[in-house]
Formats: sequence, C-alpha cells, structure tokens
Amino acid sequence: MTVLPASQDGSPELGPPARPTVLQSLRLTLGNPRLTAVALLAFSSSLPLGLVWLAIPAWMARLGVDIRVIGLFGLAQLPWTVKFLWSPLIDRFGPPVLGRRRGWILVSQLTLIALGLALAQSAAPPVAVTLVGALALATAFASATQDIAIDAYAVEVLERDEHAP
Repeated sequence: MTVLPASQDGSPELGPPARPTVLQSLRLTLGNPRLTAVALLAFSSSLPLGLVWLAIPAWMARLGVDIRVIGLFGLAQLPWTVKFLWSPLIDRFGPPVLGRRRGWILVSQLTLIALGLALAQSAAPPVAVTLVGALALATAFASATQDIAIDAYAVEVLERDEHAP
C-alpha cells in the first residue's frame, strides 16, 4: 500500500496499492511455478489463433486466391466465438488420462500438432483451398478447446491472490 500525505488530523491516508512495473510482474510470475505454467500455456494457446487469423489468409492472398474465398476463412474464427457451447462438456467429461483439465490440454495440443503437420503437408502445390479451410476450422476448434481447458486449469491451480485483479 502507498502512504499519502497526512490528513487534517495528522494520520497518514492510505491509498490504493501501487501497480507493479512490467519487470516486477515478470519477476513475480517467473518466480511462481503455477503462474509460470499458466503463462506458458496461455502463450501457447494463442499461437494457433495467429495462424488462423493472420498467416493462412496471408498465405492464400500470396497464392492469388480470390479475396471472397479468403474472406470465407474468417468463418474459421467461429469456434472461438461459440466455445461456450461445448465448454460445459469439457468441464464435465475428461479424457481417461491426466484428469479433466490436463487431459483436455494434452488432447488438444496433440490434435493441434497433428493438424499443423497436415496443414504443412497440404502446402505442396497445387494447394487445395478447401482442405486448407477445413484444417483451419479444425485448428480453431482444437485451439478453442485448449483455451477452455487452460482457463479452467488456471482457475483450479492458482491461489485467489494470484488471479488478475
């Protein structure tokens, strides 16, 4: 807590706590194994998002695919918008290994690896745009599932004072 100048009666006034700097936040995060794990998982869950939102449409544009077809790739973002529809299932049921949270994280990461390899395989000319679109949609679905599981894992493993304000 920060101490403000004294009030009329001479007692110090307490203000809101000072916000930590970026370096202080980073030091606090990396010093805590739970926060480090959640931060790394959150970072990894955003990588497929960049692939579907940025890299694939740019790749299709470079190949000379019609702009209207590239616009359809925007539909691949739909799973992140409607992930609330299957999040209760992810919360209720889990794979037979590692429990519900870690199990879904593992399943979704393995699925993302397989989809990434399939996407790389489909990059050989001639490129099948329909296949790339289907792989982008599947990648978005697996990534949204991973995000659901990581958020639930973070709520489960972090202490109350480790949550963001």
